[in-house]
Amino acid sequence: MVSLQYIRTLPNGDSISTMMRDAGLLLFGKQMMVLDNAFKTKTGDTERWLGDRSHINVTATSDGAQLVIDYPSYFHFLDLKYSRYGKKKQTYAPIYNKYVFGFLMGYLYNNIRREMMGEVYNSWQKGLTDLTIDIL
Repeated sequence: MVSLQYIRTLPNGDSISTMMRDAGLLLFGKQMMVLDNAFKTKTGDTERWLGDRSHINVTATSDGAQLVIDYPSYFHFLDLKYSRYGKKKQTYAPIYNKYVFGFLMGYLYNNIRREMMGEVYNSWQKGLTDLTIDIL
């Protein structure tokens, strides 16, 4: 039975808010790799912004946790395949949409699911050790 006992902490003792903070740091690391490999540095603002970890805000509430990352407004436009003039960009690398939705949802969902399944397996295994089968 899944109950509300794991809203704030996972079965291994980690808090969900800690897992979200770690996911945000990993996301910034992946975006920094894409930025270094695919984009030319002009002013360095994006690199400085990704280097500053204060933009990752995790709020733990009584109902769970919430991860908020305040991206600058121009960051969404780095993901576009076409320039503002309608011409295709020479170098294109997804830095925002692919990682924000794909990585964060996959990382958080899979880690929470793994922890919950481990708890279910352990309780199921404990129930099997107490089980006796009588053959008639």
